[in-house]
Amino acid sequence: MYGGYLAAAVVRAAGMVTSALRPASLGCQFVRPCTLDGPLRIDVASLRRGRTSDLLHVAVSQREKLCVEADVRAVDSTPGLEFEPERVPALTDPDDLPLLVDVIREQGGNAGGHLTYLEYRTSANESDWRNADGKRALTGWVRYAPRCVYDDPFLEAARVLVPIDTQVPAAFDRAQALWGPPRGGTFFGTTLDLFVHFHRALGTEWLYYETHAPVAHDGLASGHAQIWSSRAELLATGISQVAFVPVA
Repeated sequence: MYGGYLAAAVVRAAGMVTSALRPASLGCQFVRPCTLDGPLRIDVASLRRGRTSDLLHVAVSQREKLCVEADVRAVDSTPGLEFEPERVPALTDPDDLPLLVDVIREQGGNAGGHLTYLEYRTSANESDWRNADGKRALTGWVRYAPRCVYDDPFLEAARVLVPIDTQVPAAFDRAQALWGPPRGGTFFGTTLDLFVHFHRALGTEWLYYETHAPVAHDGLASGHAQIWSSRAELLATGISQVAFVPVA
């Protein structure tokens, strides 16, 4: 999920440069990991500014080495087709669910880092993890702080990007290796790329995430993610490729 933090910084930086009203899409390549104890250099350049859209290139580096290379498409609002998703997830009240850190600890896992920075809630019953098509998915709710919703569409997109980067744990869940002892070997998972479409400019305090890993082969796994508002509005969809490296 640290990739989600980097992607959030990318979109935030693009929003500070462009004159377009909101982000439409993000294409992000993770070149090398960043450390959390050092500053980042973020360079933004407009590749092409049209009448209603702006294509921006964002490069994130640390210690003079490229870490993230991304393109952000920002747009103005225009008239067009309007329709909603045909199927929506069955949303429950997040206040009725346990904290994710407590669920992980009850399963014998180690819950720390970013899981303690934000408030994640999920069902303790793994059989409840299903997407709108009934397939197994990593699901749950997250919020940053009570009433933490921004009027700036780029800040809202940044808020969405952190929980959308959940393809690594979703892949481990599909392999039945998320809880308990590892099966089929011990691996470290890292996100190679992340592509996101933003559908709505504003969300709600609680964000519902739903991530499905449909296939894994030859050390790679694909992940599909959706972020919904508590009003059952589809805010963003994303897809990414995850690489797995054996751990001795």
